[in-house]
Amino acid sequence: MRRQIIYCILQVCALDYTLVGHRRAWLIKEQEEDNPTLHIVAAFLLYDGRNSKDDEVFEMMHTEGTFARLVELVQMNSVQDDVRLHQMLLELLYESSRIQRLTYEDFSTW
Repeated sequence: MRRQIIYCILQVCALDYTLVGHRRAWLIKEQEEDNPTLHIVAAFLLYDGRNSKDDEVFEMMHTEGTFARLVELVQMNSVQDDVRLHQMLLELLYESSRIQRLTYEDFSTW
């Protein structure tokens, strides 16, 4: 589940809880960037990451390469217009980079 949420930051998509076969499951649906989805995903990752005992969420984010995408999102005009979302993404960017050493490649992608 966490990895799917992280992919939402990378792809900016919506999660849809739907019927798959005989069971309900979370499916990722791609969509254009929209602030409400970003807000929910960022809030979830920030809350989950800060409340995990071993920084597993932030390590997973680093492994999946979310740093460059977070920088890209923070620089978007639509995100900058939404002050709370902008602040939350900045906090997520800080927390995810705090626990891992950033490489040159992390900075070269943006």
